[in-house]
Amino acid sequence: MNKTYLYLIWFLTLFLFLGVGWSTYNRQQQSLQIPPYISLTKNSVEHASLNLVFKESSLKWGLVAQHRQSSQYLSSFVETLGPGVCVLDVNQDGWMDVFVIGGSGFTREYGKQAWWHNITGNRLFLNEQGRYLTDISAASGLNGLQVGMGCAAADLDADGDTDLIVSGIGGHFIYSNDGGGGFKKIDSTALSSEGEWATQATFADVNNDGLLDIYATNFVKYRKGAKTLEKNQGFVADKDVDFDPSLYDAQANQLFINQGDFQFLDVSGDYFVSNALGRSLGARWHDVNQDGNLDILVLNDFDSANRLYLNNGKGNFSEAKDTFRALQIPGSRDVLIGDLLGDGHNELYFTQGAGIRNTFLKQHIDGQRQSFNEQSEVVKLSKKEAIYASDWGTVAADMNNDGADDIYIAAGGSNPEADSQHVSQRQSNRFYLNAGDGSFIAFSGEDPKVTAMSSRAVVTVDLNNDGQLELLVANNNDAIQLFEVENTNKQHWLGISVVAGQHWQGAKIRVRTANTEQTKILSFKQNLFSQSDPRIHFGLGQEDHIVELTLELEKGPELSFSDLQGDRYYQLFPEQNLIKPLDVILEKSTLVSGFAKAGEQDLINWARLFLNADLSAQSHLSALWLEATLEVKKRILAMFAENTELKPHYVVFDALRDPVLTVTAINILKKQELEYSISWLIPLLSNTDHNIACAVADTLRFFFDQEEAVVYRKQLTVAPMLKLLPQAQDETKICMLKALAAAENKRAVPTLIALLNDLNNNKVVTETIRALGLIRDTRAVKPILRVLQQNTSADTAAAAFIALSRLNYNELEATVSAYFSLDKQLGSGAKQGLLLSHLAAIQKLYENSEAIVLPTEWLFRVNTFLAQSINTDSSLAILIEHLKTLAASQNQGFYAMAQVYLDNVNPFIHEQAFQTLLQLSNSLQASSLENLLLLESLNTQQNILRGLAGKYRFSPFFVNSLVEKYLHDETDQHSTLELAGLMSSQELSTFVYSLLERVPDSAQIEILGFASILKVSLKRVPKSLLKPNGGESGLAFLIWYYQHLGSVANNKDELELRIKLNSVIYDNKIRQADKIYLLKLAATKDPYVANQFFDYYKEQLSTNEILDIIDSLPYSSRSKKLVQYVATVLEKKTSSRAQKLFASVILPAKSTAQVLQYLR
Repeated sequence: MNKTYLYLIWFLTLFLFLGVGWSTYNRQQQSLQIPPYISLTKNSVEHASLNLVFKESSLKWGLVAQHRQSSQYLSSFVETLGPGVCVLDVNQDGWMDVFVIGGSGFTREYGKQAWWHNITGNRLFLNEQGRYLTDISAASGLNGLQVGMGCAAADLDADGDTDLIVSGIGGHFIYSNDGGGGFKKIDSTALSSEGEWATQATFADVNNDGLLDIYATNFVKYRKGAKTLEKNQGFVADKDVDFDPSLYDAQANQLFINQGDFQFLDVSGDYFVSNALGRSLGARWHDVNQDGNLDILVLNDFDSANRLYLNNGKGNFSEAKDTFRALQIPGSRDVLIGDLLGDGHNELYFTQGAGIRNTFLKQHIDGQRQSFNEQSEVVKLSKKEAIYASDWGTVAADMNNDGADDIYIAAGGSNPEADSQHVSQRQSNRFYLNAGDGSFIAFSGEDPKVTAMSSRAVVTVDLNNDGQLELLVANNNDAIQLFEVENTNKQHWLGISVVAGQHWQGAKIRVRTANTEQTKILSFKQNLFSQSDPRIHFGLGQEDHIVELTLELEKGPELSFSDLQGDRYYQLFPEQNLIKPLDVILEKSTLVSGFAKAGEQDLINWARLFLNADLSAQSHLSALWLEATLEVKKRILAMFAENTELKPHYVVFDALRDPVLTVTAINILKKQELEYSISWLIPLLSNTDHNIACAVADTLRFFFDQEEAVVYRKQLTVAPMLKLLPQAQDETKICMLKALAAAENKRAVPTLIALLNDLNNNKVVTETIRALGLIRDTRAVKPILRVLQQNTSADTAAAAFIALSRLNYNELEATVSAYFSLDKQLGSGAKQGLLLSHLAAIQKLYENSEAIVLPTEWLFRVNTFLAQSINTDSSLAILIEHLKTLAASQNQGFYAMAQVYLDNVNPFIHEQAFQTLLQLSNSLQASSLENLLLLESLNTQQNILRGLAGKYRFSPFFVNSLVEKYLHDETDQHSTLELAGLMSSQELSTFVYSLLERVPDSAQIEILGFASILKVSLKRVPKSLLKPNGGESGLAFLIWYYQHLGSVANNKDELELRIKLNSVIYDNKIRQADKIYLLKLAATKDPYVANQFFDYYKEQLSTNEILDIIDSLPYSSRSKKLVQYVATVLEKKTSSRAQKLFASVILPAKSTAQVLQYLR
């Protein structure tokens, strides 16, 4: 066989291999991406029986952080691979802090920062004694911008503080901890180099010198636009190669020996652990063969197999073979190692990508012989219930403290969402509850109130040291999530913090109670891109006493401690053979404890106080919210509704969980236009209360209508709406259809066309046709024509013609003519019914602003044609509809056609003719008609004006005629006011002004009451009302003036108004409550009153009344004298607690410290 044939065979073999691999990968990443809102685990009833619920609480804790890494859209897996999150105790106070990889923000395609977006960078949150987290990123020096992937925490310089490594594009960057929450970037390090794609750093003391060494994993050699093998061979990929890491060469890993003072020596070549062909996402130091030496298990993804490097304890590593081939699993992302089943054996659980089952290996050791058995099906962890899921990070922890470790898996696609190129494909995370019988039960790992995101990493943490673990989930190009676990079945626990634990890495910690025994391995608790709470956590079930705790190394001493108490943390000092309780118990502050005893008004004032202060003070609002009554919660939400500048807060999102408060909370989110809110709104679309579902749909419609609102995520709501639409209630359907119409997303077309098959609800059909027209997809033409051919409502027909016009239907004019034709074969009754329907349809077209897309001459011709079939003998319904249609046309050419009906003896036709003629008239015709109208009976006048409802503006002559009628016909003044009230606001304003100028003082109260009810506003103050009189008429005028006119008075009038105000305030016949109300109004409208009322009226008012008036003033209107008065109330020992609290609210507090200082 010659060389040509050998090359040909080799080429075809390679082609088939790549083709199958590529096709498989593509199917995994695309066709298997099931939307996250589809249920993938046990139902909620079964879940509830476990007394375990995940509740998203990031805002409650003040954890506001988001991963942002993209150009104008997600363009490569550089942007869709991260991020990670790390838990560490920054300042050694016993409370766990949180570091989040934030990314470098939104950048342009080649790395240049986009000018239009705020950049957040990495974030560090300091734990304030288990109450909330404070963002100290800027002060800590960790808020730098970096295309980050993972993080790792350890004491690298042996000074007792935890240092940090951030891995990403450009290498592994070390940050030295100064012990007080500050970090300094170490520039002179061998761990960072340009062009390197680092994923994670892992720690072990390889040479036993007391300093931690680093095994650094790296990914691939990627450059945007680089030619892959396929491009070089001329093949066209069936997907974007920038999202397929398997097409790029791997980057070698590195082993760095710690030289001290943050200097590291690369010895990868000497130790033969470079893993040069593996695309590594991470590694784990673990004594796999249990010979007392820590080995390196390297996790390789994307068509590269794992590698295990065995440590012989003499400074040499060798790649494991034969017995350990079971660990060489291709496409691994994360691994759990330990006694996961509680049977005394080690197990390894590997997560893998879409379309590939996860692998669960049970390790058996018999002397020198070792074996690994795959048992994922046996233990029910193969993920066959979610085979489409692309699994990433995982963590094992006892989430319900029953003594058995459970498993949580983060999942998400690495390609962009079909409906948003700014977001990675979302998938549901999963939670596997340890059944205690050698198997696990699958449940959703999401808060049912929040839709899934595209997760990458997950860690555990106990933020408030109560023994109930929380979960931190890092999402790609999305918000960090903090899941609190609500466990109604409280059980006991134990926490161990090993001091200088790096020297005991790999040691076994064994806890024995009266009836149980558990063993865990001491490690850095690293997960994919991340690191969990470093403390060792044991769930104890119903037992709260530890008989014995032991710590043992394979090649070292064993330490033993007895008679320990559960439900607390202990510090273990192996070098001193010492263990002692750690005093880090969360205690409620006096302030928080007082919330439970406070009255409603005090709670409201506390809420205002916190909202006016900084974010740390607002954290107290979360605690207050939990103690608040429903009425107080409504008042708190009203504060957010009134002030759109308030930052997003936990209370608004928590209100979404309460059906009574949900709609209010939705409307607040509508005003705030938060990208993050989409994840909360989507689940509410399926709410059975159509008021809630419609509030969500209306909010989404608003977002779609506002081009710059929620730009990146609003299209993600289209698929859930389409899924829910067919089974939704009719009211909800209409709301969703309006939102889909605003979205103008073509993927909605098939669902909407199918909806047209159900013609039972004309409103639904009409909105469906409207939506199809706005989406402008020609597939909708035939279905719309089919609806038109059936007996349709006027609204439906009008919507159909508008939609067909938007769809550029060529035969539209002929279709319109055919629709409005009258079949001569029809009987008289049928023809009359059809004519009535046609008139209603043409009227709807005239009244619909969207009908502007139709040529006006078409409507004129149709209207003229229909008029030929109408005469004075036609039915009342047809004549009324005909006149309404003529009025809706606003075409003066139809005036003569309507005029013939003015003298009709039927009052309904006569009144409708009047309305139509007024709307079609020119100025001369209008004058004549108004004169005729004044001669009609009062009842007829009211019917005509009520029918016009602002569609016609009456002349000054007509308005003045009503004024004269009121003044000279005292027997029917009330009816005249009712008639005037039917005019437009401008005419009504003229009417009221004229009356107030001419009526006596005794009649002004009635006119002012009438004006107040109708909220009449005047452009100037009637002179007759500026007399310096008090009494009820003076009070009524001033209240009406400050409510509806505000500051229209000139300087002279203002002086007279203040004199009048003075007369009312000193009038002893007027109630004190009315005076206070008037002073509030006057002070908010007139700066002079605001600044001077204290001097003039303080003797008339109590302390509470003065505070109440000051509170009603804007900060800019408060004089120094008023502010000083409030400060005096705070300082006076005689002031009540409620007064001091109210005074604190009024003063412009800036920080928590100031807020609390006010109340001491």
